[in-house]
Amino acid sequence: MTLILTRSQRNDQGAGALLKSLDALDRKLPWPLFERRWLKRLYIITVTGLVPVIILMLFSDPVQVMSVSGIIAAAHTPFIALTALYVNRSRLPSSLRPGIAATVIMGLAGLFISASPFSHLLNMFGMFGD
Repeated sequence: MTLILTRSQRNDQGAGALLKSLDALDRKLPWPLFERRWLKRLYIITVTGLVPVIILMLFSDPVQVMSVSGIIAAAHTPFIALTALYVNRSRLPSSLRPGIAATVIMGLAGLFISASPFSHLLNMFGMFGD
């Protein structure tokens, strides 16, 4: 179970430093930073436009591009696991939080899964032994 809270429950702890900074930035920019339309456009421009072009410029071999995209997907998995762990432990009410055993197992799984893509990247760039 992840984040199932009402708006009032989510805002009880107050905004963190990151949210305060983003709110200040939103007030200074000439366009609305958090409007759904702008976020969609930013996502479309970066994910479908800029990121593929940068990847193709960095790697001329298509097999290497596929390898890097697989590594990126593998690196994303532990990020999701560790983020879910953080959200479950920090934002859920005490009665809904997972137990210590589930927390330890999820944390260890996230750390274990994160070692594979990074060791492969280091190996691919010759920074790690064969």
